[in-house]
Amino acid sequence: MTCKQINSSPYVAITGPVGAGKTTLARKIARYLDALLVSEAFEINPFLAESTRNPETYAFETASHFLLLHMHQLKKAGLNGGAAVPMVSDFHIAHDRFFALQELEEKDLEAYDQLLVHVMENSPRPLVILALDVSWSTCWSRIGARARPHELSLGQEFFEPIHGQFAHWLETTEANNVLRIDFEDARLLESETALRQLTMDMRRFVPGAGEAFRHSSGSLIR
Repeated sequence: MTCKQINSSPYVAITGPVGAGKTTLARKIARYLDALLVSEAFEINPFLAESTRNPETYAFETASHFLLLHMHQLKKAGLNGGAAVPMVSDFHIAHDRFFALQELEEKDLEAYDQLLVHVMENSPRPLVILALDVSWSTCWSRIGARARPHELSLGQEFFEPIHGQFAHWLETTEANNVLRIDFEDARLLESETALRQLTMDMRRFVPGAGEAFRHSSGSLIR
């Protein structure tokens, strides 16, 4: 299942398990490329608080709202930025399903999958997917450090299986636009030299990336 290209804005999606450091990396890359940052607005999901307290009752609308919210954020950013402005998001819509698998009963998952097909067909397709490879222990440590109440209330038993699903995808994906990044130490990409190397890797391994993403100075990545 893939997204189609509904606009010509070059788009980098950053994916990884909860606590991997997606937002941290997205901010750095967006700043380096002078790109639009599309950051998951989880706090505006109106069902999140109820779902945390009563997941069996409110899981479907919570998961579905995240799908629609992500589609809306990407479409709006693409329209506002125009075709020449790259986008960087700290989520990848296709991987919203990892949460749905953890939360939904079979009948609700069937309905969710129908919605997912529509969302994927009507959302921008990432030119590059940066996949963060981070151990479960490090992810859980980062979750604890940022101390979001809804995450702490869900606990390890909720997030660890999602980490496992992502790890399985990372080991088995055959997509040619995925770059795997060891982000166990989030400080590795703090320097401009490291960011330059990452963009060189994007150009080397992903067809078209070198011509699409430009440094904020206006020069082609090199």
